[in-house]
Amino acid sequence: MTDSNPVPAAGERDRPDAARQREAARIRQERERWVVIWVPRESCYKAYPKFRAPRGTVVRAAQPQELMAQIDQVELAARKPAGGSKNTDAP
Repeated sequence: MTDSNPVPAAGERDRPDAARQREAARIRQERERWVVIWVPRESCYKAYPKFRAPRGTVVRAAQPQELMAQIDQVELAARKPAGGSKNTDAP
């Protein structure tokens, strides 16, 4: 997708998925490190990280709030150092 304009063209406003596509565009603007799309055929939002993440990392959700929560989880996991001790309470 090359168009980052969240305002749909006149014909797009009449489509049933136009609101979901606008929501995906809003999330894209808010979460610039992600490519976010609405997939009508699957009735879900999908997000692909633009940063280094494990190969094949894709976040899927039917609701925007759920998608954003999953994005937060992936970003948190990406910030953790690799190979560290899982038990930090040990002396």
